[in-house]
Amino acid sequence: MTFIKDIASFSEGLSKAFPIILSIASFLGVLIIYNKKNNFDLLFEGKHIRFLTKMTQSITAFIGFYLLFQLVSFSLYFIGLPKPTKVMLKTLYNIDAMLVFILIISILIYITFIIIRTVLNYLHTINSYQNLINKKNEWLNQHNKTKNTLISIKNGILIIYLGLNKLLYIILMVASLVTQAMHFYLAKEHILKFDLSSQPVIQFLVGPIVIWIFLVAIMYLYLKEIGELKKVYYTVKFISETDVKNEELIHLHTRPTKEWVLVRANDLQEQNTIFLYNPESKSWLEYNKVIPD
Repeated sequence: MTFIKDIASFSEGLSKAFPIILSIASFLGVLIIYNKKNNFDLLFEGKHIRFLTKMTQSITAFIGFYLLFQLVSFSLYFIGLPKPTKVMLKTLYNIDAMLVFILIISILIYITFIIIRTVLNYLHTINSYQNLINKKNEWLNQHNKTKNTLISIKNGILIIYLGLNKLLYIILMVASLVTQAMHFYLAKEHILKFDLSSQPVIQFLVGPIVIWIFLVAIMYLYLKEIGELKKVYYTVKFISETDVKNEELIHLHTRPTKEWVLVRANDLQEQNTIFLYNPESKSWLEYNKVIPD
């Protein structure tokens, strides 16, 4: 009986929300158009198209993570999470706030490390400082036991720091998911009626955005630090048809200028080398991916 009531509420709310759904669909259509462009396609675009593409890709990634966050929280709700009490919600809020505060401190420490590293890199260009470093290294090389101890301490501090950061990140994510599942309990009736202006629904929809921005920012800094977000460049050279005569090439797509974009069959995933063929002029260009250190 409750299920039938929920379906009726959902149908009533859906009719009210139809204009909103159309607007969202139009917005998603724009995102899909720009998300289709990859690093190679952007070589031939102007700055404004590159900016729009990067922006839409970031928005799409954020929406994807947001929906995944909500999906997991729904799963926690449906597997039988207990109905929240005010005490439980307050406790979880306090835990979230404490973890966010700790991670903010951690980010500030990370930024401090970056500043120190930048300053040290600059100092290395100064001869007097470089002479001091050379003397220090000579002294450490003569005292291997002290050198090994200092290296062990440094590595230990880094391991503990990075390990605690990852642990706190996971705890914060789990606590946020549990909190969100409890919010779903409070907002369920309003969501089924598409009553998006009610306080429980606003907390349910907007709350994750704040925490997710924070989590994504941390993930971005981490990926950037380990080199996963390096900018991609391409070298280009003219080649003759004989150079690709024995190559097994796959046609990816045809550009608006009628040029064919091809890759080697064994390089379909990475696409480290891309060939551009102009059927009108019978000319070939070879692009090789370069990722700077």
